[in-house]
Amino acid sequence: MSRRFQPQMRAAILVALEAGYQRTDEISAVTGFSTKDVSTRLCYMRGLGLVNAVRAPSAHGGTACIWRLGPSDLDETYSQADERQVVISSKYPTLGLRDPLVAALFGAPAATLMVTA
Repeated sequence: MSRRFQPQMRAAILVALEAGYQRTDEISAVTGFSTKDVSTRLCYMRGLGLVNAVRAPSAHGGTACIWRLGPSDLDETYSQADERQVVISSKYPTLGLRDPLVAALFGAPAATLMVTA
């Protein structure tokens, strides 16, 4: 894309986003520019704080990037983040048998010792 189309593309994208949330391919269809060029320009505009994106589940699997006008909202960004819950346990389970390698090292029979937490 040549530099002479950049101001027109920026204006066309902003006009398209005034209608509300839109995916990159929808913006591309409205503006008439290629999806690749629109995606590149949207990423640049996100860095300037003009637009922001939210990830949403796609109909075909995976996620789709949905764009809107304005800077990002931190609360929404954190709520949409991929959070994995990790169970942290401070109590070890009681073992019925001692590790055979440890028993062999210390010479104790493996079946007679009980290790408790």
